[in-house]
Amino acid sequence: MKILVAILATLILISCAQPEEESNLTSGSNPNFANLSHTCFNEVSSNAIVSSGDFFTSSHWNDPHVLRENNQYIIYASSPQNYPTTNDVSIFRFTTNDGENWTRNPSSAVLEKTASGWSSYAVETPAVIYFNGQYHMFFTGYDTANDSTK
Repeated sequence: MKILVAILATLILISCAQPEEESNLTSGSNPNFANLSHTCFNEVSSNAIVSSGDFFTSSHWNDPHVLRENNQYIIYASSPQNYPTTNDVSIFRFTTNDGENWTRNPSSAVLEKTASGWSSYAVETPAVIYFNGQYHMFFTGYDTANDSTK
């Protein structure tokens, strides 16, 4: 699993590498990301924001993970659904074609806590990758409150 994540991270970062850095990469080599310029990252829009309270009253959006597919951006993010009454954090999916107008798609959570087990209190921090023709989600699950005072 660690190898798969490392390979995917390398592929994602290489896709943003400058031409002179790409030419130094050979099969099996470890690219030097310390010199990778961030000039290849562009801000889509200063209005590309999903704010607290968007899509339902008690939302507090956290942990965004962005994918680009064709001409669409997809964000997976987590939020409690009934905060502060409960802290039932779930994972949601948003899409946009223009980087500014977001739609919760589907309208319900894509992943919620389970009835029992290691993710029975909350699920959060989604990371989604596309590999071998399938989407895979990695996330954090809790079976008790994540309270450092206990």
